[in-house]
Amino acid sequence: MQKKYQTTVQPTLEPISLTEAREHLRNEGLTVDNDYLEALIVAARQYIEKYLNRALIEQTCLQSWDRVPSNAVFELAQNPLISITSFKYYDENGVLQNYSNYQLDTQSDIVKLVPNVDTVFPSTQNGRLNKIQITYKCGYGDAAEDVPQLIKQAIKIMIAYLYDENRGGVVSGQGISMEIKHPKVIEYLLVDYRLTGI
Repeated sequence: MQKKYQTTVQPTLEPISLTEAREHLRNEGLTVDNDYLEALIVAARQYIEKYLNRALIEQTCLQSWDRVPSNAVFELAQNPLISITSFKYYDENGVLQNYSNYQLDTQSDIVKLVPNVDTVFPSTQNGRLNKIQITYKCGYGDAAEDVPQLIKQAIKIMIAYLYDENRGGVVSGQGISMEIKHPKVIEYLLVDYRLTGI
């Protein structure tokens, strides 16, 4: 089942600061392209998040389902989980209800929510889209120091790659195209963090 989610609250900071990016690029003191470099920092973080299928800095996601999964297991598309904000569904009469009778699996790489033992998920309204909605906070934490060092190093390499080799057309308001080829070293740095099958 395709996972539908959107980030409703963006991170308030980036894992890599402008100063750290300048140090990595070895152009400390330069300020003329600060705006461009700050855009690259965001784009590189977003690219790494998509590559890993992980959120890095605390953000809030809303994920929805059109029906209960056949195995009644709700898998979160963005990991690691910080907390569940709400779990809601539209009942048979189209009334939005809170659901709390679930257990949470945070031991797996991909967080799962399932009904408690000896219970089943309530009946939902037929034909309604997005009738099950889970809002949650995800990421390694709310500080740059919470992000693993290898991931931060991969972001720096991606910033340098875009800054030096791929200027022009790759950064937009929506981030960076996944079609661009990243340096191979990024894959080696991130091999233990990438989630597949999401």
